[in-house]
Amino acid sequence: MLDNTHYNKMKILHRLSKTAWFIKKCAKKDAKEAGHMECLKQYEELEKDLSNHIDKLYDSLCKSCMSKK
Repeated sequence: MLDNTHYNKMKILHRLSKTAWFIKKCAKKDAKEAGHMECLKQYEELEKDLSNHIDKLYDSLCKSCMSKK
């Protein structure tokens, strides 16, 4: 059974992943089609930041799970 910290990390990881997917599949395309280059730039920066945080959370969860064995 997951303790609260692991559950919270998984929940945050899931939500960040959904947001990153939306930016990649929809938001950047919409901004580009609308000619909003400033928005597109912000989405690209946000996508990069989210990817970094997703990787950190994933690594943290993996390390935690491995240490419990």
